[in-house]
Amino acid sequence: MQITILGAGAIGTLLAYRFGRGGHDVTLIARGARLEALSRAKGLVRVGPLSGSSVPSHGAEQTVTVSVADTIDPSTRPDLLIVTVRRQHADAILSDVAASGALRVMFMFNIADDLSRFRDAVGRERFYWGFPAAVARLDGEVLRFSVVPSILRSLQITTLGGLADHAPRDLELLLRLFRD
Repeated sequence: MQITILGAGAIGTLLAYRFGRGGHDVTLIARGARLEALSRAKGLVRVGPLSGSSVPSHGAEQTVTVSVADTIDPSTRPDLLIVTVRRQHADAILSDVAASGALRVMFMFNIADDLSRFRDAVGRERFYWGFPAAVARLDGEVLRFSVVPSILRSLQITTLGGLADHAPRDLELLLRLFRD
């Protein structure tokens, strides 16, 4: 699957790493110092254990290489565009996201607000939302993370969906993608 991730902070980098390790074609869109760091590393994403967390870590440092860009290429048609920018930056990139050729667009950030404007911008048939169940931070150029283990999932789970007035057409496909 071709996956583009807009936002190379902790969550965007974590998703790029996990999907890249899963064999998917991943493009990570970054800016500023993060773009410079990823470009210097030729798209190599480094991850390591999260110290000081009560959530079990995945173990020793690992790497995966992804494509890196500074903007959404409107001529491409990724299967999934995941938007992981901070909520306060989402409105500024919304027109670029809406103009993308992505078949599906998932907004994945912490928001307790009406999501209908995001759905309306990209169209209800392409719209998905999500909330990740992970603890992650960038430590220099290394991502430190732990995914919430199954024993704690009654407290927090990765959530994917649409809105109450519309169920996404192929939500099961994305659920399998995230499970895998």
